[in-house]
Amino acid sequence: MFKASRVLVLTLIALLLLPPAALAQTPPDALAAALADLGQRAGRAITLDDLSDWQWSRATYPDTGLGCPQPGQDVAQVQTEGYRILLTYSGAVFDYRAPVAGGAVFLCSGPAQIPPPPAQAANTPTPTTAPAAPTTPPPADSAGRAVCPGAMETRLAVGAQAQVNRGGLPNNVRANASLSAERIGQLSPGASFVIVGGPGCGDGLVWWQIETGDVTGWTAEGQNGVYWLDPIATPVPTPAPQVIAATATSPAAAPGTPAPAQVFALPSGEQAITPGNTGTLARLVELPIGDAITGLAWSPEGDVLAASATLGTWLFDAVGFALTPRLLAVPNGPTHAAAFSPDGALLATAHNDGTVRLWDVDTGGQRAILSDHAAPVRALAFSPDGALLASGGGDGDGAEDYAIRLWDTATRALRVTLDGHTAPVRALAFSPDGTLIASAGMDGSIRLWDVVSATPGTVLTTDADAVLAVAFSPDGSRLAFGGEDGLAGLRSLDTGEQIDLGDGASTVRAVVFSADGSLLVTAGEPAGEEGAGIVWFWDGMSGEPAESPGDYGAEPGAAVTAMTFGPGDATLAFVTVEDGRSTIRIWGPAP
Repeated sequence: MFKASRVLVLTLIALLLLPPAALAQTPPDALAAALADLGQRAGRAITLDDLSDWQWSRATYPDTGLGCPQPGQDVAQVQTEGYRILLTYSGAVFDYRAPVAGGAVFLCSGPAQIPPPPAQAANTPTPTTAPAAPTTPPPADSAGRAVCPGAMETRLAVGAQAQVNRGGLPNNVRANASLSAERIGQLSPGASFVIVGGPGCGDGLVWWQIETGDVTGWTAEGQNGVYWLDPIATPVPTPAPQVIAATATSPAAAPGTPAPAQVFALPSGEQAITPGNTGTLARLVELPIGDAITGLAWSPEGDVLAASATLGTWLFDAVGFALTPRLLAVPNGPTHAAAFSPDGALLATAHNDGTVRLWDVDTGGQRAILSDHAAPVRALAFSPDGALLASGGGDGDGAEDYAIRLWDTATRALRVTLDGHTAPVRALAFSPDGTLIASAGMDGSIRLWDVVSATPGTVLTTDADAVLAVAFSPDGSRLAFGGEDGLAGLRSLDTGEQIDLGDGASTVRAVVFSADGSLLVTAGEPAGEEGAGIVWFWDGMSGEPAESPGDYGAEPGAAVTAMTFGPGDATLAFVTVEDGRSTIRIWGPAP
């Protein structure tokens, strides 16, 4: 008891000797308790002067164990405010935790054996002409989540409020998630802000897109076990963040920022789109965005609509369409495709640098990077049971990697490589029973692959220069496809009979079946300058044309680049591109 009291007094004296910058943020009482515990373990009184480094932070942890449950401790999964105190003593780091509301300080991690004390006291001058370099604590458990390989775990999320560590240095704001990107601003210590996008991965760091004042850009969360940004548990009335503009021409908004959604009527989900009601469909929602969208995917639960684009992957609230979309951005060029796993837990994205990335849909955290392609990845498809992910691509500019990869989604391992296409792969689809894969390529062919034996099957040749879209009917008996030169067809896999689906398009870029297979929809570029002729409806069995609603609201000459049915077939979403602008248009039965 006497020893602990003596340590507390010494600690307070040491705090009085600290420079004013260190007193700007008063350490919690838990610091003295952590010093006392460390002293008991070392068998000697330890003060701040005996430490080569020390720091503390306050965070919101996901459980009452503060992210570090102790043996025999009952832990409740309740968000809990806690302190994290890092003490570096004799070259070893001791990670202490303590609840803000009061409670015992406990050691989360540290060496089992206390290192011997330094040969010299910390306040004894050393016989050297240069001061010793300060030690940086190694990375420690952060009770966060891993989103970028090799980087610290993140404690932040889109929509959260955070601040720059008050005892640290200013944080740079950059145009992209990279240390080599242009610096467009700087956040002062203590400045608070709201996170509007991310996370992004670059240079071994986790990056977040922030918006504050007239500056929108990316800032890094931390490195080497030290967080530069701290989460703010609850919004507090603080003055606007102090932002020091790097140049007089700092951008007011990030390129491609979506405009507010135009909601004409929210989807009711009560009536499906069928061949009998296609002529009465009405526009429900329009989502304008200044980015080039190349792919659409709707989550199985229906609450998230993902759009792959030049800046990354935009995640739209598909319930009320009132929230600002999240952006999953990575500094590796355009995103070409996106696909949800059948259970809706994962989102796969295909990138221009030859990687496939897996994201946690709930948190927006990056779970894995699949790297084996030597060229841009342009097509993705999950197997019906979610156990496999197929990816394919190529660019035809020297990087002639046209092989299809099958990945194990549980282990993230490459299962098999399928070779056969002689030009880039543009579309992939699994059969409903998961035994076949159909691939469409710029070589004008459609290839069927046996998944079980990993061997090639039937090769369907076409008169078109390129096949851009392919889809299995829900019962697996038919294959729909589309491509350049007005190609659009419906082929029976049982008899080989093929039905040509008219010549209303110069290029067909998307084909989708309804869940019951009664309706087939194709979309692309019109043969003339008629803006209405961009989406076509067909009977999914006979291939007979179904009635069209007519005017889709797009300008003459507009083209559709992507399309998907919503859950229950109550909505049809498609992307029109006009003068470099993209608009996601959602149609369905009139309420």
